[in-house]
Amino acid sequence: MSGENAIPASPIPSLRQQTPRLVYDFESDAPVYSSCGVPTTCVQIFECPVSGTRFRLPPPPETLTQLHDNGYQQFYGDGAPEMAAAHKIKLADRVRFLQTFLRDGRVLDVGCSTGLMMAELVAAGFDPFGCDVSSEACNAAQEHFNATHLCHGDVAAAADRFGENAFDAVTLMDVIEHFHDAAAALDTLHTLLKPQGILFLRTPLLTSPFFRIADMSYRLTAGRYKKAVQTIYHAEHIYFFTESGLRMLLEETGFEVIAVAPDPLPWRTFRMAELNHGLLVNAALALVYFMSRATGGGHGIKMIALRTA
Repeated sequence: MSGENAIPASPIPSLRQQTPRLVYDFESDAPVYSSCGVPTTCVQIFECPVSGTRFRLPPPPETLTQLHDNGYQQFYGDGAPEMAAAHKIKLADRVRFLQTFLRDGRVLDVGCSTGLMMAELVAAGFDPFGCDVSSEACNAAQEHFNATHLCHGDVAAAADRFGENAFDAVTLMDVIEHFHDAAAALDTLHTLLKPQGILFLRTPLLTSPFFRIADMSYRLTAGRYKKAVQTIYHAEHIYFFTESGLRMLLEETGFEVIAVAPDPLPWRTFRMAELNHGLLVNAALALVYFMSRATGGGHGIKMIALRTA
């Protein structure tokens, strides 16, 4: 496979001397598409032996940018109004969670896409700013927000644009798993936040039933059934976190975790994004979804962390 001799380092700074183990390394004849429409035929996933965090060799930053330009504008933007309406519901719920810890102030939404989260922040009384690597997304967001509140680029570009100690909070809604270098990005976000500023993130968890079932399907078929693994390990995701691994990463980049809660997708979002695999598979996915909701879990987790220094 391409890059087979390269071994990525753990995203957690203190664990970079640990040799990761190779979990998956295969190619398929036909591409499998993520829920955002990104195809993959190649899966090469490593795991940190201490934190349990999984990760892949990141493509060049410009390749990641292209993936977001090609898929996320349609998935999150006005090009899919029904999906945008579903996103609005889940984002409003997340803003209410943030309000438990912060009532107002300047908030930077990293990976703002077309501005859906920014709109919910405005409705809740915050002063929102946004940055995104996708030029298409930023152009769409400018139809609703002043260009002075938007930055086309990554977190380093946002730091150059807005300066140090600029924000009361930073939000990362399904973004941290996309970073080219998660630790470096968090270091930059640390400088963007005011002292005791809030970092609010949401990300999928490896302990979700969907990851567990995908891993089990691969093992039980001795690697013959690959599609579930290809689907859940999105090609555009670089990192796949455990809660403990995510805590370690945040603590080592200057944050203190003060709140953790499950963050399952609302049924409407899940149905439109994931139930596109045929009747039998769709029924199985729906069953897993409702069972995980009934037990208080779900596919994702949300965390509140404070800048500690």
